[in-house]
Amino acid sequence: MPVITPSDTPPADDLFGPAYLDAATFRQSLALFGVGMALCDYPDTDDGNLKLTQVLQAASRSIDAFCAKTFAPDDLVEQHALDLATWQFTVNNPPVSEIVSCTIRYSKDGTISIPPANVYINNQKGYCEITRRLDGTLNILEYIGTELVEPQVEVVYKSLQDVPRHVRLACGFQAAHLINSGFVDKTLPPNFGKIDMGGLSINNKKGYRSSESKAGAVPANGTSDFQFELRTSPS
Repeated sequence: MPVITPSDTPPADDLFGPAYLDAATFRQSLALFGVGMALCDYPDTDDGNLKLTQVLQAASRSIDAFCAKTFAPDDLVEQHALDLATWQFTVNNPPVSEIVSCTIRYSKDGTISIPPANVYINNQKGYCEITRRLDGTLNILEYIGTELVEPQVEVVYKSLQDVPRHVRLACGFQAAHLINSGFVDKTLPPNFGKIDMGGLSINNKKGYRSSESKAGAVPANGTSDFQFELRTSPS
């Protein structure tokens, strides 16, 4: 029977590398980063969180390029009890950005290697969960409880806690800039001046779309070059 788990931030994509900020933390700080309407393209679903994580990964790589160094965390090695009721375990340094390796020790000399893809990371609720059946062939239940009453999980992972706070903050602002700029570029035509729609006035302060601005420029408040004004008086 498949394991049903709540939606949350997917694991870091190998193509873009680890993100310095997870999607759940980013969503909790939207007002700080200056993201509002533009987040409609990133709903709080599996697919939406995957898209948001990819933006955070892209923002992380731009920070690496600007600083000419990487802030990727070191591997952490820990051992924890496996909850046989839920097949979940917790780590000492959440949130988890990536599972490097995972092994279940069911006896003194007996272990089962778990592919990282079979470990679900739920940073929103603070646990990791192992699927009960691997590749449809190996049933873990056949081995658990044969010797050790409390099986252990030996896990190697990367934690977002190891990323400096100012780097995580910069990642959030840069991701907000990418999200807001992409939303405006998708919505508005190039080289427009000002648009009035009901009580909303949109003013292009510099006369170009955000994608035509200087490369690498990151506004302090994480927004694009467009000024939004909500008017209370009728047009």
